[in-house]
Order: sequence, then C-alpha cells, then structure tokens
Amino acid sequence: MTTTDTITLPLTDPASAPLSRLDLEHAAIGAAVGAGCRPCLTHHLGVAREEGMEDDRIRWVLDTASQSLASARDSFGRHAAGLLGDDLSPEHPAEPVDGPLAALAALVGLGVAVGGNAVELARAHLDRLGSLGITERDRKRAVNLARTVQRTAGELTASGVAADDPGAQAAGSAGGSGCCGGPAPGPAADDSGTSGGGCCG
Repeated sequence: MTTTDTITLPLTDPASAPLSRLDLEHAAIGAAVGAGCRPCLTHHLGVAREEGMEDDRIRWVLDTASQSLASARDSFGRHAAGLLGDDLSPEHPAEPVDGPLAALAALVGLGVAVGGNAVELARAHLDRLGSLGITERDRKRAVNLARTVQRTAGELTASGVAADDPGAQAAGSAGGSGCCGGPAPGPAADDSGTSGGGCCG
C-alpha cells in the first residue's frame, strides 16, 4: 500500500476553484478499473501523467480503486445471495478516507461505482463528495466523465466479440493514444464532463 504522506496534493480547493482535469482523472481511472477496460486505463493513466500525476499517486489511486471494486463486488454478492434467501451477516462497508485525500478517494470510488454499475455505491460517493464541499456542477462533471468511460468500455467489448468484426478486438486492445484507441482528449472538461475530442469527448 502507498502511504499518504508521500503523495503531493493537486486537488484544488473546492471553495475557490472547480476541479481540475487532474482531479477528474481520478474518477476516470476509477471508472476504467470498475469497467475492467484495459485500453481505457492505459489512456487515462497517460492523461494523468501528462497532467502531472506521479507514480506514487498512481499507485495510491489504483490501490484505492481496487479496494472500492472489492466493496462493490461484495455488495453485489450479498444482493445475489439475498435473492436466494441466504442468511447474510451484517454488512461492514469500508470506512471512507479522511484527511487531505478524502475528496480524491471519493472521486476514485465514484468512478469505480459508475464503471461497474453499482448505483447505491455511486450515490454514497456523491453524498460524500457533497459533504466535502465539492459543488454539484463538479460532481456532475465527474459522473459524466465516468459514464463516458463506462460507455466506451461497453462499446469496445461489444465490438470486440462481434462475429462479423474480427478486427475490432485487435484494434481495441492496441492501446492507442486515446481511451480505447482514440485520440487524446483536450486539457479541460466542460459542464458535460467531456472535452470535445477523443475518448470522453
């Protein structure tokens, strides 16, 4: 696990400025992990590096995303077991991260939840972001960016397994400069959470 005291903090003050592109990339990386999309992860890690994210932060983001994904899977497994009438032990959700990385952890968790279709967990992370002072506009930007990654991942999977498109899987796994092989997005996200070009744009 990466220790938080070795990580620099690019998160803008939510009271004075909107979330930066680098801040939003925490949600995009989480969505790529939640959706299981390797080309999306490759692309968004590249964008994060271009925006100044260092390796220690990347490791922390991936660790946080893995923990969020495990929580989502546990919640889904409990739901499935409940449908079979199985007795369930009390649920023990993961404690939210506190301190200077709290908002970033919530952005990662939100991305994982959206990418993996975990609606209740997504709502919990949105509530957490609101309680930390992240504006409604920025929460929508994060959700829309994560949704775009989720949608791209789904389209890649569908085209990759289509019997009438044998070249799609190879093209999708090539890991081009953009998410799922598209061109890299621009430097800033607009109100829709997209930048107008490439994946997520």
